[in-house]
Amino acid sequence: MPKTNLLYRLENFLDQPKLKKLNLRFDQLDIFSFYQGKFLTVKSRKKGHVIITKTKNPNELRMRVMDQLIFSCALEFTKGKKSKMHNVPEPLGKGHIEMDADRFVLHYTMESQKKDQRLQFCFVYQQFQHDF
Repeated sequence: MPKTNLLYRLENFLDQPKLKKLNLRFDQLDIFSFYQGKFLTVKSRKKGHVIITKTKNPNELRMRVMDQLIFSCALEFTKGKKSKMHNVPEPLGKGHIEMDADRFVLHYTMESQKKDQRLQFCFVYQQFQHDF
């Protein structure tokens, strides 16, 4: 696995106790929205930024999304390609993260009291900036 890929950086961050914060920067961010499972819009932006910090619980990280919709949540990270989001601020909910060597994808819903009015969002961070 090349040392410059996203998964390597994240796993290396987890394995080093002295490191407390990891900045993940990307050259491209695409934000997809869906209503009742049907595509609504896509907004593309140059540059995307996510900050991950360690918590006292070794199986949990804190993630702060710094783009457009700024929010913070807990992240249950297992060394793998998919993780769950916890403690997502209202009205957001039901989130998970997928990642590979060069992409970081956030999936979550915008909750509503009426199930048929929930929106789904997908933030696709691409082109991981290897040197920052």
